[in-house]
Amino acid sequence: MLKYLIGVAILFARFALNAADPQWKLVWSDEFDGPFLDPSKWEFEVNAQGGGNNELQYYKTNNVRVTGGVLTVEARKEHYTGPGGTREYTSARIRTRGKGDWQYGRFDLGNAPELGTHLVRCEV
Repeated sequence: MLKYLIGVAILFARFALNAADPQWKLVWSDEFDGPFLDPSKWEFEVNAQGGGNNELQYYKTNNVRVTGGVLTVEARKEHYTGPGGTREYTSARIRTRGKGDWQYGRFDLGNAPELGTHLVRCEV
């Protein structure tokens, strides 16, 4: 099954296809124009399981914010204990599973380097 995950560190993401290009048809987008993450498009993973990559952070929901069209997923060095265990770092893991899944297509991602250091990871 295909999974699309976006997360770790600070990121700004905009998924949008160039509507003026006739070879592509826009099928999904998020401009992050509301005050919070749109639950009809995204879901959180909350756990301390490491995402299958032995990652050392605890994924929580409060490390994500949406402000002025910018999605920020923040990694923090903080001691946190939850039902899944204890970790020294927290972050957030969001995905579109069941809300937007594709096998083929073009993904346009906009970022704003002036906001700081960015790391964007997408898994298929």
